[in-house]
Amino acid sequence: MNMISTNSNYQQFGGKSSAVLFFILMFTILIGSQSLKAEELERIHVEPDNFPAEIDALNLAIEEHGGDVVYVLENGATYFIEASLAFDHPLRFEAEEVPSDNPPIIRAATDLEGSSNRIGMYEDDLHARGIFFYGIDDLGGKETNQRTTGEDIRLVYEHCYLMGGSNYFWWLGAEGTTLIIEDTQLANAGRHTSAGNQRFVDLRGNDTDSVIVRNSSIYNLSSHLLRLGGAIVDHIYFDHVTVTNFYNVFGGGINLKLSPDITIKNSLFQNVRFDGAWESKDLVGDDGYEYDGERYVSQSGMFWTQTWEDFEDADDPDQPTDEDRSIVIKNNNFGGLPDEEVLAVWDDINDEENYVTDPQWLWDNPDIDPEHPAWGARDTIEVVRTNLPAKDSLLVAWQEAEKPWVDIRNNIYENVDFEDPPSSFGESVRAWWFETSPPRHYDRWDDIADNSGQRFYHPAPGTPVDSENTAAWFRNLAYNTDSPSYTHAENNFPVGNLNFFPEMRQRWEEGDYPTSADEPEKVAKDFELVGNYPNPFNPTTNIVFELGETADVQMQVYNVIGQQVAAMELGRKSQGRHEVTFDASDLSSGVYLVRMHANEQVQTIQMTLVK
Repeated sequence: MNMISTNSNYQQFGGKSSAVLFFILMFTILIGSQSLKAEELERIHVEPDNFPAEIDALNLAIEEHGGDVVYVLENGATYFIEASLAFDHPLRFEAEEVPSDNPPIIRAATDLEGSSNRIGMYEDDLHARGIFFYGIDDLGGKETNQRTTGEDIRLVYEHCYLMGGSNYFWWLGAEGTTLIIEDTQLANAGRHTSAGNQRFVDLRGNDTDSVIVRNSSIYNLSSHLLRLGGAIVDHIYFDHVTVTNFYNVFGGGINLKLSPDITIKNSLFQNVRFDGAWESKDLVGDDGYEYDGERYVSQSGMFWTQTWEDFEDADDPDQPTDEDRSIVIKNNNFGGLPDEEVLAVWDDINDEENYVTDPQWLWDNPDIDPEHPAWGARDTIEVVRTNLPAKDSLLVAWQEAEKPWVDIRNNIYENVDFEDPPSSFGESVRAWWFETSPPRHYDRWDDIADNSGQRFYHPAPGTPVDSENTAAWFRNLAYNTDSPSYTHAENNFPVGNLNFFPEMRQRWEEGDYPTSADEPEKVAKDFELVGNYPNPFNPTTNIVFELGETADVQMQVYNVIGQQVAAMELGRKSQGRHEVTFDASDLSSGVYLVRMHANEQVQTIQMTLVK
């Protein structure tokens, strides 16, 4: 039974209750209580399939033991699903070792005619921990990854991996679902021949309780992150999420619609809406080129929002209004790829500079070979490069009007280079424009065609389903610690998935906040930079600090890109509580970092100037 009541259609809007407190309580209740219950349940070890002679061991085990157990799967083993996982009781899957670079794999199997089933058609709750859900069947075909049919159910994924799927990672096929994703990595859903259907979560018009994503990564998609289809999600929450290579002309972004409680923070959105960075010159004219010397913003309209004014019924006293909403979008990086990388891909794609193939022509001719004469005569559009904000026009209007239900601040647009980025980015884009068959990153490998007489698909070393280092396929999306993004999240943590910064992830979980990128060691308790008041401020604020012993104190102030904007020598201060007034009359509105030195100790806080 779902432990959170569903507020679908704003039946219980809840006013402006703190989203932070809500989600802290929710994660404590949902994951904590479920883990406790799992420890009390019997643990059933499931032997892996004797593939290909015998398959479906997991389904057979579930049929025998039911729902009040934890099914423990072997690390490195593959469990083929002959019939979709569809039971009217809860399912709990857990790897022997969590986390692991070699998790157990659950994937679809084909029958003798080559047909396969979806991995899951869940009718009740699911809790998966340390599992790799692989949406590619044993013949290399793509199948639906995760789908639900039951109402008011809860899906929890911890330390999981999801690869591939015909259209989406999750299709929430009934109302009232709570979806929780934590410490999980996802890649490559959909087919380039149906790019508009490649979705992270698709609600199919079903009102949903919550979609919560924490400390996870999503890459290589070409349509919506959240596709609502007219539905309302009561709670949307993204915290420390990395999203990259989200490139389709026809879709993209997070569909907020009429959802009442939205928090998107501390996350890294790189190269979202790649194609959207180029606009038709006929539409924008000669002035459409807005490159500002710092970045190419690769997304357009990343957030899609609607207003309740279009739906209000004056005769209905219970009709919700926008004033009841809470929309928080803060401390994120909405950057693009470095210019040279973007332009290199476009040089490969386009025959002439500043011309691209008409997307409608591509949509009408998805399988045209570039060697075919029709390719040379295809319809093209003259385009100009544009810089477009992540916010849609409604969010911009609300922000400019200072609507109290919108809190959009402290977001940056920095291009970062990942240490080990997904190499399939170029292949993804090229496939969308002119590939004739699924490219390698969609996991239909050449050995299928080269070995057509083989009944089953055998992965080669280094592929996602190789028996060793399976999870290593998911690239390291860490970036340089000198980047502004490295200290841009709340409490000076890096934005994006902290699994790529193991030490920082541990400190984040422990609530141990770093002082700076250069000095991660814990600050001694005899010096504390308490904070500042008022905050936000205009133009002066009082900065409070406490000393456990007499110390020489210096203070510097930096902007969010690391430039020092002020410095103060405060001199020798005695033990006790002190205040210093900071005047920001000469500075522009924004978030600033206060860095204070007391003897050999350093602490940092954030403050917000609003003029």
